[in-house]
Amino acid sequence: METIAILSDIIIPADEVSGSATQAGVPAFIEFIVKDKPEFQTPMRGGLRWLDLQMSKLYGTSFKDSSPEQRIAVVDAIAYPAKAKPELKQGVAFFTLMRNLTATG
Repeated sequence: METIAILSDIIIPADEVSGSATQAGVPAFIEFIVKDKPEFQTPMRGGLRWLDLQMSKLYGTSFKDSSPEQRIAVVDAIAYPAKAKPELKQGVAFFTLMRNLTATG
């Protein structure tokens, strides 16, 4: 859940007008949806695993234990499908799912 909270706050951070995704309860919403809709379970688990493997390969740490700069570097690589490298397509699919669930929550 910590990784989901970090990602949701990267997607919707707090600003001077409104709170962050975690302040709005988005991680709990995502947890509910993933439990309620089995078709989201494999993509979410696989995506979280992919993210940690990518971080480990690049920085020797998990996503939640990496620095904010390292997190943003990886997110930037997968956040823009048209610009992402083909070998990152699993990460792109996962981030797209996270972005959609975060915006819905």
